[in-house]
Amino acid sequence: MSLYTRIPIEFGTIELRNQWVAVAEELDERESKAGLVLPSKKQNTIGRVLAVGCSAKEDVRPGDEVIYQSWEGGRWQFGDQKCLVMDEDKILAVIREEE
Repeated sequence: MSLYTRIPIEFGTIELRNQWVAVAEELDERESKAGLVLPSKKQNTIGRVLAVGCSAKEDVRPGDEVIYQSWEGGRWQFGDQKCLVMDEDKILAVIREEE
């Protein structure tokens, strides 16, 4: 059983509204022999931003790596893309690589 609610459309066809942000979680899931998805025992709090809503601030952009609270947002699967959709205000930090 997956932690994600499956939506039968591709991720690229959705448009986030307002201040919502879609984040691809960096999960350590594995599948059992019976086909059950076994999540990692650790709480993941780092992910990569896939898309931002039209009212999101400019400091969070697609491609950014972010830190967020592990219990935030809803988990959705659009086609093959699993993501967490959360309010932009729940992002604690943006990890920027030195240029």
